[in-house]
Amino acid sequence: RASSAREASPKELLGDLEPKGAVLRYLVDLHEHKSMHRRQIAQVFAILLQVDAWNRALREDAALANRLPEDLRGFLEDTSVAASGEEEEVPARVTTAGPPLAEAAEAT
Repeated sequence: RASSAREASPKELLGDLEPKGAVLRYLVDLHEHKSMHRRQIAQVFAILLQVDAWNRALREDAALANRLPEDLRGFLEDTSVAASGEEEEVPARVTTAGPPLAEAAEAT
């Protein structure tokens, strides 16, 4: 829902949520074990990594960053390039298709 919020940015909605490390590890674990939901997990990662605090939490956890599968690692690299100013910035909002991850998780 953060990706389509009209009243607040992803930073305002997601920046203070904790525990970031545990959530990121859960998403990576889920990605490894639930191939049917990988596209939705990747969409969640894209949204979270738009927020500096989430991006920083992932970069500071070297073990987790090294575990990232290739399709999730791409989001980390994309935000790194955008932060350096070499390419255009990550868009303020990412739209997603399909049911929210929570609904998909309940279906399993």
